[in-house]
Parts: sequence; structure tokens; C-alpha cells
Amino acid sequence: MALVAMIDPLYVSGTFAANYPAAKVRLEAAGHTVSDSFIFTTLQAWLTYCHTQNTNINTAGGLWAECRAGGDLGESTVTDLTGTASATDYVNIYAAPGHEQRAIAGDPTTASACVVADGAIGIEIRTDFTRVEGLHIVTTDRTGINVQTQWGITTAKSYTIQRNHIEMTLANQYKRGIYVGHSYAGTYTVAAYIYDNIVSANNANLANVAAVRIVATVATHATEHTFTLGAYIVHNTFVNIANNAESYGIELYCGATDAGDEANIHGSVSDNIICATAASAMVCYAERLAGGAGTEHHRNRGLQPRQRRDGDGRE
Repeated sequence: MALVAMIDPLYVSGTFAANYPAAKVRLEAAGHTVSDSFIFTTLQAWLTYCHTQNTNINTAGGLWAECRAGGDLGESTVTDLTGTASATDYVNIYAAPGHEQRAIAGDPTTASACVVADGAIGIEIRTDFTRVEGLHIVTTDRTGINVQTQWGITTAKSYTIQRNHIEMTLANQYKRGIYVGHSYAGTYTVAAYIYDNIVSANNANLANVAAVRIVATVATHATEHTFTLGAYIVHNTFVNIANNAESYGIELYCGATDAGDEANIHGSVSDNIICATAASAMVCYAERLAGGAGTEHHRNRGLQPRQRRDGDGRE
């Protein structure tokens, strides 16, 4: 089972056993390895430690970070880890029981495990099979969670983003609550599971903003390649994303530059609630093709999002 770190913004000193007895018992009972040295005040401090100490994700059975409330967990990039991530040995960043995201007034860090992103992306993921669950992410002109699938080394991979609350305050374009993207040469199959998240935006009368943006593109290359991205976007709520016809609640974008290349997005987009004001020009849901010389396909199954514009009754 996984090696678990505790990420506690309020931690000062002492041992894990002395300061977190209930958590120690709970984690060990579940079969997880618990280390006294694995207590950190920020996510990046934990990730840097794992990198510099060559903590092997396979030997550890996965690297998990159990996050607690009390302060800013900090912006972070999940990358440069020793070993090869897999469906059984993966990075899992999640809120501790009782510290999950809460929609509250005032400072969100007081009641939930919270990342404040005002200088960089909240959480950038460059490691295959990573999961982010139950966090409150507050951004100022930044993307909340950015999954860069091309950094991984396996050709079949997945990522899970679920039960997070992402609040964006924006002044510039090209920001997303959740972004999953691929743009390079190679034959790959990727699955993105985006479940039960809340994404909201303030001051976002901007183009090129999205609650969720999924990108599957194949770059110019001498050899023909196929990229397939499975997007499973289910039971999410997106609120007040942007009053602009070039912004989206959910945007799925395919591009294949050269003849012989193929880019596909398939999966299921269902049971999402996308709320905008009656006057908003935002596009609730879009499947877009780049119009390249290659083959570009959307093959989505299931119900389309419930697209409600408050005040006029349309869906």
C-alpha cells in the first residue's frame, strides 16, 4: 500500500504518532505505510523531498498526500518522481477526512484543505495516473488544475480529478478551472475522469475561459500517429464562467495537423449543471475541431450537459 505524507500548514514540530494519533491508526489500519519524517507544510515541500530523496513510487506502492486545513497548501507541480507511475502505484493528493472542500464565506483555508494560486497554476500534473480529490483551490488569474499528459512516459494512462471546489478570479484570458491537454507526436491513449467538481468564476467577462477544457492534438511529425483521449465529465457544477461567446462551460478540442495523423476525443459527458445569467454569451458546451489535414473526431456517449441560463428558463 501507499506511503502517506501529511500536509499540514500549521505543523511546527513533533512526531506523527504524537500529534496525529487518530490519523496514524486510521492509515495503518488501511494498510498504508506511515513515516514520521513525512510531515510537510506545503505540497511542493513534499514533492521536492520525494524527488531529492529518490523516493521510489513503485517501492512505496504509491505516494499519497493527505492534506489538512489551516492555511495555504501552496502551488505545486507533480513531476520528476523516481519510478514509473501506474494504476496501482500513483500519486494521490487528497483532503483528509473532515478537511474536504467547503463552500463557505470568508477565508476558505480555515475550514478546508486549500491551495491558493496567485503566482502559478494551482496544481500542475506531469506524472501519469495522478489523482486530486477533495481540495479547495482558490485562484487569482491562474488555472486551477493543469494536467499535461505529454510529460508522462507510458502510452496508456489516466488521471482523476474529483470532488474539488475551484474558485477563479480572473483579469486575463486563457485560464481554466480544469485543463487536460496533449499536444505532441506519439500514439497514446489517455483517460481523464472529472467527477463531482464545482468550478466558479468572478470578474470573468473574458474570451478563452473555460470551466473544463480538454485538448487532444497531434503535432507535425514525419511518422503517422494517433492520439485518443477519453473524457469522462460527470456530475460537475460550473457557475458564472464568462459572459463571452468564446468562453465555455465545457470545451472539447481536437486537432490533427498532418494527413495520416488522427486525434480523437471520446467518453461520456453527462449530468453536469452549467449555470450562466440569462444575458450571458458563454457557450455551455462545445465540441470543436481544429480543421487540420489529419482526422479529427468527437465520439461522446451519454446525456449532454444540462445547460441552464438563469432567468429565462432555457435548457
